[in-house]
This record gives sequence, C-alpha cells and structure tokens, in this order.
Amino acid sequence: MTSHDVPTRYRVDERKYPDRFHWQFAVNLLGEDEHGMWFHVPPRTPAMRGSEPRMIERGFVALAPVNDPWIAEFYMDSPTEQIYVNIGTVPTIAKGVIRQIDLDLDVILTADGEVVVADEEEFAQRQVEFGYPRDLIEAAIQAAEDAVHRLTNRLAPFDGAADPWLEAAGSAAEV
Repeated sequence: MTSHDVPTRYRVDERKYPDRFHWQFAVNLLGEDEHGMWFHVPPRTPAMRGSEPRMIERGFVALAPVNDPWIAEFYMDSPTEQIYVNIGTVPTIAKGVIRQIDLDLDVILTADGEVVVADEEEFAQRQVEFGYPRDLIEAAIQAAEDAVHRLTNRLAPFDGAADPWLEAAGSAAEV
C-alpha cells in the first residue's frame, strides 16, 4: 500500500465481549513501525462510551500492535499514569477502523513508576456474566502477565519506543 492509500484519520471501535459498544472516537495516524501502528488522540477529543457522549480530556498516543492482544496508551501529561495497556483481543485495522474487544483487564505504569494490574475483579465478574470462553480468559491472563513483565523491565515497546511518536503528537498539537 502506498502512503496516499493510507487514511490519516481512523475510528476506534472498542467493544466489550461479545459485541457491545464500549469506546468510539476518532484518532490521527502518526505512522507505523515494527511495533505496530501509532495514533494520536488529541486532548478534548469527543467520544462515546457505550451510548453516552464523553470527552477524552488528556491527549495520548496509542499503539495498536501487530500481534499482541492489547492496545497501549502512552500519556503526555497525566498526573497518575504513564502507560495504560487495555488487554483484549489482537486489534484489527481495516478500512479506517481500529477494532478490539476489551476484556476488562488492564495493566498500568503509574506516574511514579509502579506497575499495577487493574480491574481483576471486573474481569472475573464478566467472565461469569458474559461467558468468556476459556481460551479468551487464558489469553487475557497471559497478555496481562506479559505486559507486566515488559513494563517492569522496560522491554519493547515500553522501552522508549513511544518517545518519537509522543514528540510528533506534541508537534502536531502546536501547529
């Protein structure tokens, strides 16, 4: 695909299992590297969470990886979080839409450098409530463990790989 065939605006279509609306909002393509596709979500981006209108107050850069079952958000100015990893299915990108099923489990690198697994109770509750298949549960647990390992040890793509994309997003915001 040549560069003029690649859209610059994409729509995030994040859902909850099995196929319920979760987050819907527009993003700007920054580029692609060996880790996946990088997107910018500017501050004050209008969004929908389920059927409720929302505003994404803080800007961030998102990575939709090639083969990993998560989407990572790298924050520019959050007082509480540096990186937020939404565990789910491997994101698909087609026809200007980034789609993922979010499985409630999250891994966070806090602003003070602590790695935290969040929403484990919600993940356990939803397994029963919505009948997550065993292979999906196991994949989510493995993905969370892998994200903890990578964040704790600052392994790719959590090793500064986002820095040029954060810089590009900051430059775009200044224009």
